[in-house]
Amino acid sequence: MQTHRKIFLADDDIDDRELFIEALSQPDISVMDFPNGKALLTYLTTAEEQSLPDMIFLDLNMPVMGGKECLRHIRSFKKFDDLPIIIYSTSSNNKEIEETFALGANLYVTKSSSYMSLKKTLEDIIRLDWAAHPPHHGLANFVYKLT
Repeated sequence: MQTHRKIFLADDDIDDRELFIEALSQPDISVMDFPNGKALLTYLTTAEEQSLPDMIFLDLNMPVMGGKECLRHIRSFKKFDDLPIIIYSTSSNNKEIEETFALGANLYVTKSSSYMSLKKTLEDIIRLDWAAHPPHHGLANFVYKLT
């Protein structure tokens, strides 16, 4: 069983990033945050293997490079096939949800307005059996959570 988890978050809203990091504040979890998809993608493609995350949270609407474009690029690299990618957005638009599934997202979560709800949702996501939710293995394996 894994003892330390590395979580990456790409979100242009500094307040959302700070709240996310606070909600996951635990000794066995580290969060690295990025202001947009391009910064995340640059890091992923140049980082050493041991510096890669255990999962990524992507906001959809960001300047420079949004979540869908970033997701498309990440999934174009074979080495990231098994990396869980969670869309983390204020949007609950069905078309956007379906598009992210088609691009290879493992999970879609709408941002919560409640800190306690966010904390519980993130804890649930961390505990998920990610092997049971691979990307592109049918809509039944795609998880959508409205918080």
